[in-house]
Amino acid sequence: MRLNNLGVCVVMTALHGSVGTPINGTLYHHVLGEDGSSGPCRGSSATDKVESRHKGGLSQEDCESECTSDTNCVGYSYALDSEDGFCIIYGPGQDGLCTSHPSANILSHCGSCSVEDKSTQGECGECIIPDGSPVYAAASSYADNAGLCALRSGAWTPGSWTAGSWEQPSDGWGGDSHRTSHIHIVTPVAGYDCYDRDVADHLPRCTGTTDAGGSCAVRFAGESEGESE
Repeated sequence: MRLNNLGVCVVMTALHGSVGTPINGTLYHHVLGEDGSSGPCRGSSATDKVESRHKGGLSQEDCESECTSDTNCVGYSYALDSEDGFCIIYGPGQDGLCTSHPSANILSHCGSCSVEDKSTQGECGECIIPDGSPVYAAASSYADNAGLCALRSGAWTPGSWTAGSWEQPSDGWGGDSHRTSHIHIVTPVAGYDCYDRDVADHLPRCTGTTDAGGSCAVRFAGESEGESE
């Protein structure tokens, strides 16, 4: 009986692809956390979700092929036991398209605010901070919104946000819109595996020339090795 159960397990795994192993091990890298487990792909932190589209009912082969055929795909996540094979494709533009404001790359930017220089719905408003209010030293690290305004004892006046036209991904895919478009780590979730296609896209890089007309790449390497100032 144990042999039969094992045989069934092997057959089911073969039908959907090897969980924890990319189909093309040359092109894709299996991303693991410090504890050796994988999960949905993330950017620079466990809460830093990556721009993506998702769909159920796919095999791992189908999911990986979808990523490979898409030049903007930086990697994918796959969960065999979720929604009959749940596939998440990551990368710039995967979440959809703002047809009314082409420069808006994510859903929260797709529209316009009545307050000048406010480009997202969450930041659409103005904060007036009374004289003598405590200075919040880390304020410049966060987007100016109602929550941050209250933290600084300010008065928030909401602006008027006019939503733009957002087009979801086609062919039954759902979009998930976020600022980050690269894969760096995972957030551990049982049953999910992350496969990174470009393992260096989150690293600093240098292209072009310096002000003196030299090679930017050579200057970058020199500074990294302490040879240039």
